[in-house]
Amino acid sequence: MTHRAISILCVLPDQWRDYYLDTFRERLPQARFFAPEDAPVPEDITYAFVLQPPHGYLARFPNLKAIMPVGAGVEHVLADDALPDVPVIRMIQPDMAQRMSEYIVQHALNHLRRLRQIQAAQARSEWKLFVCPAATEVTVGILGLGRLGTHAAGYLSAVGFRVRGWSRTPKPDCDFPAFAGRSELPAFLSECDVLVSLLPLTPDTSGLIDQNFLSLLTPGASIINASRGGIIRDEDLMASLNSGHISEATLDAFAIEPLPASHPYWSHPKVTVTPHCASAALAEAVADRMQVIIETIESGGTPSPVVDRASGY
Repeated sequence: MTHRAISILCVLPDQWRDYYLDTFRERLPQARFFAPEDAPVPEDITYAFVLQPPHGYLARFPNLKAIMPVGAGVEHVLADDALPDVPVIRMIQPDMAQRMSEYIVQHALNHLRRLRQIQAAQARSEWKLFVCPAATEVTVGILGLGRLGTHAAGYLSAVGFRVRGWSRTPKPDCDFPAFAGRSELPAFLSECDVLVSLLPLTPDTSGLIDQNFLSLLTPGASIINASRGGIIRDEDLMASLNSGHISEATLDAFAIEPLPASHPYWSHPKVTVTPHCASAALAEAVADRMQVIIETIESGGTPSPVVDRASGY
């Protein structure tokens, strides 16, 4: 880390603050880290590490050099009309794809092996036989073929699943069937037994998974959403679960987080709720990534990847 004065503002939920700040201060002792209530005069802040900062808040800091959102998603930052004109750097840790792939394979196998039904039978003290297809008989469709999606495809294929993918633009280098654009969505969805969403939340993807979308899936298909909650219309997914057209759903992201205690997902018998932890990184890995970003900027370089504000990711 450079020896020049570096002051980093950390805007985080209370439950995350101590975990991150303690680790950052230990691993990056030459930098100063501040929670909002402890921040010095705004002119002293040079970097911001944030999750859902209030709109207009970051505009108070005239000497910001970069904004580093927590995790891969950036829509909560880009939605700020007063966002300072500085690079928004995605905090992608080296093991983020690994962690995401583990999560997806875990829950794809849970769906395949009927774990939810087995656990329900156990709760009833019922010895019941469940015969499951082999992974080689099941097609997993991945929405979003960026770094995370292509990595997950490799892991799913290694287990034996048949894999197909869809992206906004063509991906000619995929070694599995790949579809692109809205016109190819119906063909992509028509053979998906398990649908995995890894799409960023943009104006084009907001509410994408609605009643019409769900109706194109194979009857009895299941869903794993490890991207953003706003991609799913909750009322439409609930209706499809209740009708049986969708057999079950594992959801890691929600339109409102934390998920309100009154939300029907919590108690729905076909839904697994996880607290946005699919690819959550250790604070040590985040600190190492932060150090690389800051050292690159302080030496006159441009870290990668910088968010394209026009595309939203």
